[in-house]
Amino acid sequence: MGERMAETADARRGEESAALLYEFGPFVLRLSDRTLFRGAERVRITPRVLDLLACLVETPGRVVTKEQLLDRVWEGTFVEEGNVNRTVSTLRKLLEESGETSYIETIPRQGYRFVVPVRKSLEPAAAPVGGARGPATVAEPELAEGPAFPSPALPSPPASAPPPATAPTIVTPPAAPRWRRRAVLGAALAILGALAVAGLRSRPPESPRSLAVLPFRFSAGAANGETLGVALADAVIGRLSRGESLVVRPTTAILPFRAGKTDPMEVAERLDVDAVLDSEVSQKGGRTRVSLRLLRRHDGKPLHVETFETGPATLFDLQDRVAERVSAALLVPLAPPSTRRDAARLAASDLLLRARKTAVEAVAAGEALDEAIGLYRRAIEADPDLAPAYVGLADALVARSPGAAEEAEESARRALAIDDRLGPAHASIGRIRMVRGAPGVEVEADLSRALALEPSYAPAWEWMGTYLLATGRAAEARTALARAVELDPTSVTALCEAGRAALVQGNPLEARGLLSRARSGAPRAPAVAALEKALRDSTGW
Repeated sequence: MGERMAETADARRGEESAALLYEFGPFVLRLSDRTLFRGAERVRITPRVLDLLACLVETPGRVVTKEQLLDRVWEGTFVEEGNVNRTVSTLRKLLEESGETSYIETIPRQGYRFVVPVRKSLEPAAAPVGGARGPATVAEPELAEGPAFPSPALPSPPASAPPPATAPTIVTPPAAPRWRRRAVLGAALAILGALAVAGLRSRPPESPRSLAVLPFRFSAGAANGETLGVALADAVIGRLSRGESLVVRPTTAILPFRAGKTDPMEVAERLDVDAVLDSEVSQKGGRTRVSLRLLRRHDGKPLHVETFETGPATLFDLQDRVAERVSAALLVPLAPPSTRRDAARLAASDLLLRARKTAVEAVAAGEALDEAIGLYRRAIEADPDLAPAYVGLADALVARSPGAAEEAEESARRALAIDDRLGPAHASIGRIRMVRGAPGVEVEADLSRALALEPSYAPAWEWMGTYLLATGRAAEARTALARAVELDPTSVTALCEAGRAALVQGNPLEARGLLSRARSGAPRAPAVAALEKALRDSTGW
């Protein structure tokens, strides 16, 4: 009884904490939905900055050490003390500190203190604080001085790569009854779709629902400008595409535009997105200038225009800066950056991008994947801790030959040994299990795990659709494959699988439309030929 009473009291305190309001100066911080208002106007603030503000206002007038801020705001993440300084600087600018108004005091060698009086109260049951959301600007700190762009020139691969970490043993849960597995998966599909819709509806009306991040254009004469431009775009895509509220086209979809000569509105049409991020980088006199334009598709209207300058900055610094700016502009969450930041990671990432591009082109042309596999192996040799390279190698191996499924699974498990929350690695294992004829419960478990971790990963939806179609669940398959096509309309295999599902359900016209889209991008792809044959066999067309 005593334990239950204590638990109830703890729960009540947690609820009260979530419903707290903090009022200071013209601002109101509301914890229930993590919003900040200046008067009646909602302030656009990134999640990390809001967390830091909450830590400071909880104990006004008292020193909060940097160690406490690191533990609270960056819990479970390895970051340097400089991250605290930069985030505090961002918060100061957002609160519009001046010589007359100061909210945060720096305590040398200790931490920070919130010096403005704070009134704490419980949020009323109804009546939201503040009014409708209005435009706001997130001010960001200037980057700390650092080395200029590290050269992406590829080092000669070592004679042999260090052995990767041993993969963990994954225990497969016992098989549930067939009806229960279907019910669970159906509910998961419905919930994921509902979450995506809810996420879209919660955002401002003008916020795009889908986005293409074009390769960054570097000023004339920049060494390796095209390579750096793709690397920047890839990093921004990776950090923006983990959530469900915004569909971001994958890097493979934007690679054809790396030369920077295509009109952004044409790209928006070809990739079927609501908006395009068009960016330019120039360097002069030790300064780096970045110009960002977020353009709306249907009329070319700029939704967000911004230019910022920094001192000498690494490529990784720019990746963070741009991703944070775009995240703030779109009010979408941002995945944490990679903790590995050195020349080896940069070189390996370039090899990984080349491998992905080569693999997509090979699949579209119906050619062998040997070159892509070689590039994936070189990326792993350059950086044995680059988990996505193991995933790419696994996918390429099993696509080249089902007989390579064992080696492919070993590669995917090495990726999980590096990061067991990497959705694409779980998806690859699910696909490999399907190729090897593993029990359906194992396939579903891996693919469902992948979608739970990364709901915007198009291949996981595609392979889930393929599995559902093979098990006679055509309606669920069409739902999953439609999501795959929505996430990546340039994927030839996803288009063809969706066409096959439509055909199975007696919709040949829909199948023909999907075939036409796939054929326009890759007329020689084996998947296109297979769908053409299926249409002829079933309809005589």
